[in-house]
Amino acid sequence: MNLGDFVVVILYLNGEMGRDSGGIWFRSVTPVVFQMQPVDTVEELKAVILRNMGVAGGTSLVRR
Repeated sequence: MNLGDFVVVILYLNGEMGRDSGGIWFRSVTPVVFQMQPVDTVEELKAVILRNMGVAGGTSLVRR
């Protein structure tokens, strides 16, 4: 991994997702966008998401 590598994460809080003839769509009142370094596990990804949402150290549901 190069130190300049990063990914963009978009969270659709309490949103909807679906599929139609145009492809997959996402809807949310207020999506949250941030960039981060790539991680190796889903647990690391969940920790980064929770930290960016201000709930580090707490528990919260992270799906899909």
